[in-house]
Amino acid sequence: MIPKPKKEPSSSHARSKCDGLLYQCLLRRDVVCQRCGSSDNLVPSHCYGKGTWPSLRHVLLNNLLFCNDCHVWWHANIHDSWIWFVNTYRERYDYLVIEKNQYVKLNKQHYQDTAIELEAELKRLKREGK
Repeated sequence: MIPKPKKEPSSSHARSKCDGLLYQCLLRRDVVCQRCGSSDNLVPSHCYGKGTWPSLRHVLLNNLLFCNDCHVWWHANIHDSWIWFVNTYRERYDYLVIEKNQYVKLNKQHYQDTAIELEAELKRLKREGK
């Protein structure tokens, strides 16, 4: 019997890998909820939503670690949450305003390149003891 050729991972598989790497980076970088300081029930949150701004999905500066309660607050209080974000992370906000308008082709190669960047960032964070 002739073995089937090994399938290349799909674009969605590569995107899922990036999701996992991003979460690992957030856990090391942020450690606790960035709004209230809790270490319970931590979830990642996108500043610019991944549905509307898919090119920012895996940009580390577009993500924060929140506890579940603050994540609910973030989505339920759009105006107040953006005021908080801009006041707390002004440089990050300024960067994202420019970055969100950049065209990025979201294909398998993009996600593979992103995975390499996130793996490098994770190694850096580990070296720093985070």
